[in-house]
Amino acid sequence: MLTHTTALLPLLAGCHVFADGEIPLTCDDLADCGTETSGDSGALQDDFSLSAGLALSMTDAEQWLAIAYDPPALDPQLQKGGYGSITGAIAWSADRNRLFLAADGALFAFGSDKSDISKFELPVFEDVRDMVTIDQSVFMITDSWLIKQPSPTEEALVLNDSDGGLGFVSMVADGLSLYIVAVKDDAGASLYRYDTETDDIELLADGFDSSTEKIEGDLFFDEAGALMSCSAAGEIYILDDLIESGQGTPIVGPSTLAISDALTCGIDPESARFLVISASQGLIVLSPDEDDVLIELAAEGHTLGGAQIY
Repeated sequence: MLTHTTALLPLLAGCHVFADGEIPLTCDDLADCGTETSGDSGALQDDFSLSAGLALSMTDAEQWLAIAYDPPALDPQLQKGGYGSITGAIAWSADRNRLFLAADGALFAFGSDKSDISKFELPVFEDVRDMVTIDQSVFMITDSWLIKQPSPTEEALVLNDSDGGLGFVSMVADGLSLYIVAVKDDAGASLYRYDTETDDIELLADGFDSSTEKIEGDLFFDEAGALMSCSAAGEIYILDDLIESGQGTPIVGPSTLAISDALTCGIDPESARFLVISASQGLIVLSPDEDDVLIELAAEGHTLGGAQIY
């Protein structure tokens, strides 16, 4: 089973480009980005608690919201919103008390004060597929790039040659390492480990899950440290099973709510129940023996564009 320790495989060569540094912002640069902090919006649901936190990005035709909900009552820890329809990958850093949103070719960093806003221009013109925080850095993947921000000297690292993107799907942090799943052409999925201290990239497994349906939702670690994946339908897989068998059987799911748009998946550490966030329906708590529990997440008229379970 893939856990926190994995044997090293041959390294992949990479090319580098340099990203721009921090650009200070005010709320005037983001239309109206009024800040709301804990207690302004209330918990997601009064009778529901979770030992995991949630970060959400959502928008309607006119306004956007970025919110971090803290466990156990899922009260808003930090909330930003304004006019416009920006949305994208999102990540919460409890160490830095900041919420990060990747959208419109930039990384926005929001603090608890209304004036605590920064913008980092991204060096590539591709949508950010996934984002995580490690220590003082934010890591993002597009279809063909791994980007590390923020610093004028930080680099964007490409994992493929110039003939096309790898089709990155998702990634998850484990200590100072990133585990990344990518899909190129019809060759199936590949699993990489990226060492954030040395910038070494290792190919751990290649050519599994040929349909790629079982890994298109997200990657996460379960409570025992096993690397897991989920499908867009909310099926949960042990990644090692997919790699060894090429197919694999879900240990739970698909969701009884018949979804096809999972944005991210994870686990509630206290109850050990698996969690799925659907773009159209919200937070789903999977249950192997009864109907799944649904908690609506999006504000009225809004659509979820990015989500993180932390």
